[in-house]
Amino acid sequence: MSADGLLDGRVAVVMGGGGGMGLASVSGLLAEGASVLLGDFDVEVGQAATDELAETFGDKVIFQQVDVTHTDQIDVAIQRVVDIWGGIDVLVNVVGINISKPIEEITNEDFQKVAETDLRGTFAAIRAVVPVMKERGGGSIVSIGSVHGEVGYGDHHLYTMAKAGINGMTKELAFTYGPDRIRLNVVSPGYITPPHTPEKIAKKLKPEALEEFWREWAPLYPVGDAFTQPLRYACNPEDVANVVVFLASDKSRFVTGDVIHVDGGLIASFFRYAGRPDYVKAAKETQARWDEWYEANKLEEE
Repeated sequence: MSADGLLDGRVAVVMGGGGGMGLASVSGLLAEGASVLLGDFDVEVGQAATDELAETFGDKVIFQQVDVTHTDQIDVAIQRVVDIWGGIDVLVNVVGINISKPIEEITNEDFQKVAETDLRGTFAAIRAVVPVMKERGGGSIVSIGSVHGEVGYGDHHLYTMAKAGINGMTKELAFTYGPDRIRLNVVSPGYITPPHTPEKIAKKLKPEALEEFWREWAPLYPVGDAFTQPLRYACNPEDVANVVVFLASDKSRFVTGDVIHVDGGLIASFFRYAGRPDYVKAAKETQARWDEWYEANKLEEE
């Protein structure tokens, strides 16, 4: 991500900023000049990420423990940012959990846990920041959704419900707060390479195989999911963060109420189960080649 100063002087809050897409978004916002509060429920992870970023960005990044199921913690974080930097221009919501079960096995507790984290947590953060942005004369709110907010997947009932709710909420609020120059959008990723997974795999490989791994295999991992997306490689957190930064900046000044897919074309075709034979064949062949290559190049177990 290049640093062009797109967000010089701006103030941002990232809920769920300790890892993956959240951490990539924090890094991208900082690189473009913003001051950022990194909020995360995991103190150890969030503080470690903040400390590492502070080595480059100094006091432009701070950490606050925030469990979005506790709205008072959200309110405290928002007020802390106002007290330190005078206002908020950008809110990024990267919060979500999934409990995958057949519907007849889903308990009321399961429903409540997913709804409170994914949907109410996002709602509460937006509710807390809107008055601050109105005083500021506008702002940009970006929530991370999912392609599963628009299509079924199988036993993702609660996750799909919550992400669809975020899409609808975003459109409604974009309509309501457009006159206040508050823009709201959703970034909807496809299948994401799990954080640090390629690095973990690399540690299990012979040194002479590393160059080929990073060149040929890391962009594909996980192989099966990569081949459900027409571009035929995996999405990574930085791909999502690049769009978050765009939506946070004035480059997107006329974009609001939208769901922007960062999915390699997945939502345009959604063939995972219906299946195009050539994609299915390519995925199976590539998976077989990967399995063979990995077995030949992994370090011997002690």
